[in-house]
Amino acid sequence: MSLTSATLKESDFPSIHLCPKNETGVLNFLSKNPDSDGRGITIAVFDSGVDPGAPGLKVTSTGLPKIIERFDCSGAGDVDTSTVVTRSDQDGIITGMSGRKLKIPSSWVNPTGKYHIGIKPLFELYTPKVKERIEAKRRDENWDQQHRLLTAEANRKLTKDQNANKNADNITPLEKLEKEEIEAQLEVLQTLEKKYKDFGPLLDCLVWHDGTEWRTSLSIEDLESSIVLGEFTKRQEFAPLSKADQMNVSVNIHDNGNILEIVGICGSHGTHVSSIASGYFPENPNLNGVAPGAQIMSFTIGDGRLGSMETGTALVRAMAYVMQNSHRIHVINMSYGEHAHWNTVGRIGELMKEVVDKHGVVWVASAGNHGPALSTVGSPPWLNSNVIIGVGAYVSPDMMSAEYSLRQKLPGMPYSWSSRGPTLDGDLGVSVCAPGGAITSVPNFTLRSAQLMNGTSMAAPHVSGCVALILSGAVQKGIKWSPYSVRKSLEHSAAQVPSAEPFAQGHGLVQVEKAFQVLEELSSLPERDVRFNITVTATQGCGSIWPFKSIYIRDPPVDKSKEYTVNVDPVFFKEDLIEPEDKINFRMNLCLVSTAPFVHVPNYFDLANLQRPFNVKVDVEGLAKGVHFAEIQAYDSSGLQRGPVFRVYVTVVIPEQLTPSPLSRPVFTIPPVMYEPGLLKRYFVVVPKGASWAVLNLKLAEAPGMRASDPIAANATARFVIHVMTLNPGQSCKADEHYKMISLNPLEESTIPFRVTEGKVIEVVVGRWWAEPVEMASLFGTLTFRSLSLNKGEIVVSAGDLYQKFAVTNAFGAEDVQCAAALKQQVVLLRPSDSRIVSLPEPRDMIPQGRVIYQLENTYNFSLSKAAEATFNCCLLSDTLYESEYESQMWQLYDKNKRYLGCGDAYPSKWNVKLEKGDFVLRLHVRHEKREALEKLMVGNSGANGATNTATWTGDSQITSLPVLMSLKLASSIALEVYQNQFELQDFKPSKKGTGWSAVLKRESSLNLFLSTIITDKNLKTLPSSSTLYLQGTLSVHKDEVGKKLWTYPLKVSLPDAPAKVKSPSSKDPAKSKLDEMTEQLRDVQITWITKLENEDSKKLYDKLMASCDSHLPLHLARLQFLDNGGTPSSNGDGSTAGAKSDISVSSSPKSDSDTPNANYSTSGKRLKTLEICKEMIEIADKVLKLVDQPALLAFIGNRSSAQQENGKTKQMMDKQRTAVIEALVKKGVAIAELLKNSNSGTITSSTPLDKSVTIETLDEILFEIQKYLDITDARVVEFAYFHAMARKQYCRALRLLLKHIESEPGKWNAEIDQKIIDAFKALQWNHCLWLWEGVHLLRYPTDYRPF
Repeated sequence: MSLTSATLKESDFPSIHLCPKNETGVLNFLSKNPDSDGRGITIAVFDSGVDPGAPGLKVTSTGLPKIIERFDCSGAGDVDTSTVVTRSDQDGIITGMSGRKLKIPSSWVNPTGKYHIGIKPLFELYTPKVKERIEAKRRDENWDQQHRLLTAEANRKLTKDQNANKNADNITPLEKLEKEEIEAQLEVLQTLEKKYKDFGPLLDCLVWHDGTEWRTSLSIEDLESSIVLGEFTKRQEFAPLSKADQMNVSVNIHDNGNILEIVGICGSHGTHVSSIASGYFPENPNLNGVAPGAQIMSFTIGDGRLGSMETGTALVRAMAYVMQNSHRIHVINMSYGEHAHWNTVGRIGELMKEVVDKHGVVWVASAGNHGPALSTVGSPPWLNSNVIIGVGAYVSPDMMSAEYSLRQKLPGMPYSWSSRGPTLDGDLGVSVCAPGGAITSVPNFTLRSAQLMNGTSMAAPHVSGCVALILSGAVQKGIKWSPYSVRKSLEHSAAQVPSAEPFAQGHGLVQVEKAFQVLEELSSLPERDVRFNITVTATQGCGSIWPFKSIYIRDPPVDKSKEYTVNVDPVFFKEDLIEPEDKINFRMNLCLVSTAPFVHVPNYFDLANLQRPFNVKVDVEGLAKGVHFAEIQAYDSSGLQRGPVFRVYVTVVIPEQLTPSPLSRPVFTIPPVMYEPGLLKRYFVVVPKGASWAVLNLKLAEAPGMRASDPIAANATARFVIHVMTLNPGQSCKADEHYKMISLNPLEESTIPFRVTEGKVIEVVVGRWWAEPVEMASLFGTLTFRSLSLNKGEIVVSAGDLYQKFAVTNAFGAEDVQCAAALKQQVVLLRPSDSRIVSLPEPRDMIPQGRVIYQLENTYNFSLSKAAEATFNCCLLSDTLYESEYESQMWQLYDKNKRYLGCGDAYPSKWNVKLEKGDFVLRLHVRHEKREALEKLMVGNSGANGATNTATWTGDSQITSLPVLMSLKLASSIALEVYQNQFELQDFKPSKKGTGWSAVLKRESSLNLFLSTIITDKNLKTLPSSSTLYLQGTLSVHKDEVGKKLWTYPLKVSLPDAPAKVKSPSSKDPAKSKLDEMTEQLRDVQITWITKLENEDSKKLYDKLMASCDSHLPLHLARLQFLDNGGTPSSNGDGSTAGAKSDISVSSSPKSDSDTPNANYSTSGKRLKTLEICKEMIEIADKVLKLVDQPALLAFIGNRSSAQQENGKTKQMMDKQRTAVIEALVKKGVAIAELLKNSNSGTITSSTPLDKSVTIETLDEILFEIQKYLDITDARVVEFAYFHAMARKQYCRALRLLLKHIESEPGKWNAEIDQKIIDAFKALQWNHCLWLWEGVHLLRYPTDYRPF
């Protein structure tokens, strides 16, 4: 009944249903057992992290801290703090990893004075929404206003200059530069606005020991205002990173201070889950979670770097901690999971089983939100053992009203999207169901107190809370229990939801009071500490490549009875601790019962501590079309009332077999059905032979007594969910499915196409959405199968073949054929350049009983000549997580400066990175407890059998270990031609026979086609990488647009090795003797060493060669190159080689010793140029310029058309001279510019006076000379052009040069260029640009790679 103003009361709002508890009997249980509210019980929440500052998560009902542990197990919050610095005794200052000077507050206690330092980008601790909010705030406060003012001023200057109407022909070169400066200011401002990217501030992280415990400081500016925290385990301390973000963080310290773990939150999910399980609101108890007295341990298994995706690393770390502390952890809630391809093996699954079987922790997991089709339960609960309690999602009438604001209440039901069983190996998958929605707490960073979320993720914590209640009662009453008895108590006491399938509700809706009674009954029985491992094998009529946990019959043939052997193996709780007498005395006399007449079982079954089989016959003959479910239940003959000891589930699908018609395509008719909200209809059809796709056509009928033209009927929209599923062995349910939501008005139709596989059974689910206001809606339709398929599932063309033959077949009515083939990606094989195995720090990465975890670390190097979007695939391990034999894999990508670019995990299709051209490093790690498992991936390693902690692959093996495939998206696809016969393929005449044609393929006919894989050199030049394993793309054969989108076939084309370059004919002087040739070659070799020797040796060699070939240009250019590098050998760019001593240092930006680790070197690693070096550069440049007849050279360049007529030798000589002149002018200009700058800044302390030619006018002359040969934006001239612009105080022109340079040559972007840009910003006093660029500068050049 609707509320009215007359009936409305203040107490009318049903807040108690916002976090539902009545549906499962929680309120009744707590009213009778108020002290059994979860107190004394700890729930470990494996999720996205829990906010300890969120409402309801501060304390328990007894006043204890609610959150007692917080861990980020993913590694996303890790900071390398292995660098140790000592506080200065004089001023108490240390230099942080960011380079900032940090004064230690006097209140800090640190007896040793030693601090571990590290750095963390603040934005990496944010969720995307928080980052977006803070970015907007920072931009508004620091960028927008000043940038708009500057842009407006630049526009005014440009307009004023344009209005001056100066004739461009009459202005001087210097006036032209001034005009360019005005234009450059606006252009630079516009470029900066367009390229604006805020990478956020850097946190300086300090870790120290105060004599009692570890402490941490996180600071953006000074330490006085920093966040100071102790370890959460000991202090439960946390704080927001800033007032604006409200992102509460805590810390843990590992490896004796060398690793700082910043625990943030990668999503709202975990906080919401925890509030459902045990939230406590003393001011409003109606909002409480299920077990308000329980405490929480938060384990972040979602990796913030991967969009909160869980990783094997995080799961194993979380499980390792639980195993180490199982005496104080009772329940695990895991509202996370993926869909596995198989469950027979899997390292993570084995560890999960160990947590339950050996350490006694109850594990509750969400079933998934992938329904309504069958067999959509994820992992967990689907593992290689049935130890996980899988939970489906239920919505009650009260929830519909209070949470979803529906106008009318409907009967309680499973949500439409809740995943259904059975699992692919026949297990039920869903143990029980529980309320799957709540409006409750979310993290403070959302800036809201509560939010509606729904999913099996919300149902699982409800069950975890119920488990906490019954265990709390058990602890108080001294009732013995095990994870097995807890699960049995939930299943045996659950209430069946009327009209709901067992696949969705499992054994029913949890009932806490009854579950507690059953737990008490089981406490003294032998089956309390025993579970039963069930394996099913087919004896005839049904084979499978995987062992089953129960019986699942789905694929044809399904028209005959089938025999199965069911093996039952008792598994004892904490088997290693069980007394031999207990195992000897274990024996059960069981009665077997089938719940359906088509399943035949023996009556009795005697079971001791030994695996025993019994036979089952499933008689499918006479069963109606559709799905049938039954249970084989085993009862203890001495206590039948206690419920089944174990169950074997039987699921049988009887599909429709369509009769082929010679005149039409196969069609399955979907009869009219009156759908009420939540109603599902399942149709199972065997896909006819030859079918490749199908079209589902659905139509909504007129409502009873209503015409479609009526205004009310026009608004009577009904929503339906359509889910089509095909199950394939060894593939997850997501591998071959189609899901769509549709909305229909009366008499409106919807057409849904999807792929099918011939001979397989498809399930077509048509369901009314559960939250619908209109009560009934009639829907009917047809399912029509179409044909057109290839005789190959994949087209692969080897390097030597120029074409590939294939056949297109049509089984049904006439279809139009039109082929389109395109290559869209270049695939490159990456082999590791370095490979090592390391043992990881304990106890964080150690399983109990000293089982240390090892990590394989591989490094791959590659280069790109063009920008591309890259995807990385470690094929051996990809697309597996829970089913993988290895617990984890992750790759991280860096540029040549060690700047982090992105990462990915086991699912390569999810992660791609856009890369500019340049050099890159890919780092991959794989983890496992057994070192020998990693050694198998490490071919040719050294020390593999040694006792050291690190093994390194030396590269001496011909077959390197664990290759990675890098797929690069092509800027434009490469189209290939398809011909109808081989003659057309060979026809050399120009034609379009390979493209644009179409043909009609009649029923039951085929067509041979020929794919040409001839790829032109023009196409090859567009490839981003110089190395190609193969090109990949797609081939389609349908002319029909729908069919073309649905069915594309993978296409791979291997490229042959590039032909060897043919050397051009030698242009030797025939008059030159062999001795002369040898002398010249010896001279050239010596010249190359001028740039590689130490300064004094280089000078001696130069002087020696001057005596015999002083007119040889390469000699002087080599010396110039050496001097330009600051007198440092080119083969050693790390600044370790000492150069000539001098009174001064010349740099693009003079720095004090406090700003740089070594004041003798620039930020790029070059040694700074001394006064003597600059003078020598000018002297040698002048020599070069004198050696070249510049008027003749300019005449040659200016008369290019006739110059082309000259012989090649003359042109080659002129090109070399042009290059020499440009280099000499540039190097001379750079030397003069640096002398001028440092003279003006007062950094020149030498008594030697500067030459009179060292003037700004000389720089002008050099610039104008260079412009005669090439544009000053050329990469060879940019450095000098920048210096000239800075000397002329034309800072915007300098900026424009640098910004254009890094845009065209991103691979050459380095710290020196960044410093030049910062210098220009300082000169312009553009403080907002400094604010942005200096932050980027710090992020772009880290000292080391990040931890995994």
